Amino acid sequence: MYESAVFSAERRDRPLWHVGEGAMLFAGCLDYHKPHDHAVPLLLAGLYEPFLIRVAGGVWRRTKLAVIPAGQRYELEAGGLPIAVLYLEPEGGSLLKLEGLLGDAQLADGILLGEGFAVAALRQLYEDPRAICRAGDVLEGLISEARQVDTKASVSVDRRVAAVLSQLSAEPDEALSSQVAAGMAGVSLSHFQHLFQQQIGVSFSRYRGWRRLRAAIREVTVGANLTGAAHAAGFYDQAHFTRQFSRSFGAAPSRTLSNIRLCEAEVCAAFE
Repeated sequence: MYESAVFSAERRDRPLWHVGEGAMLFAGCLDYHKPHDHAVPLLLAGLYEPFLIRVAGGVWRRTKLAVIPAGQRYELEAGGLPIAVLYLEPEGGSLLKLEGLLGDAQLADGILLGEGFAVAALRQLYEDPRAICRAGDVLEGLISEARQVDTKASVSVDRRVAAVLSQLSAEPDEALSSQVAAGMAGVSLSHFQHLFQQQIGVSFSRYRGWRRLRAAIREVTVGANLTGAAHAAGFYDQAHFTRQFSRSFGAAPSRTLSNIRLCEAEVCAAFE
């Protein structure tokens, strides 16, 4: 009984993915990821050692934490060590909430670098055998704590854009065209495109594609293979999904979506 509950290093080092309503988390060993950008702001955390990051071909910088705005292109070298990546959806909070997770931060090339309490919390989650079951609560607590650090983080999304975001969350595929989304927002297409870019940091089409990627990742976390996940999320085929994933994450999905941790109810129960 005891041996079945032991969380071995081999099981712990398998990639951890959590896809929640307002946030998505990856924790696992990464190496080099080529230049890429995301449709949402994110927090990078070196769980045990610092990592290297470079923006737009500039200077490589070494840090434990980095906050990167939506649409900011960068490349990463983690040296094969564990790193956590917290992606924050617009409905989960603004970029300021991620900034609130840093202590003394340094602005460098359009991103924030520093240290903070987030590393310890994310490291504990990575090491926790119940991480799949607990990730949502841990992230909610972490983001709530950030709100207390930075009171400016109460900035909300424009209600017209929020209505479109809600629809995308319910139907994360490309059926919702820009023209239809503009109609939902009650503004012209050009006004909507400008408003969405201003509010979210990337174009509507780019963010719509991101929601489909999240939907595919969610399918993998409940046991689907890459082909099944791609079709379930509305991609033409696995190759289409792989191209979009590589664009957003800087590496093929096989590098982080293979042999991931899946929910093992008996493990969580053993540690209650």
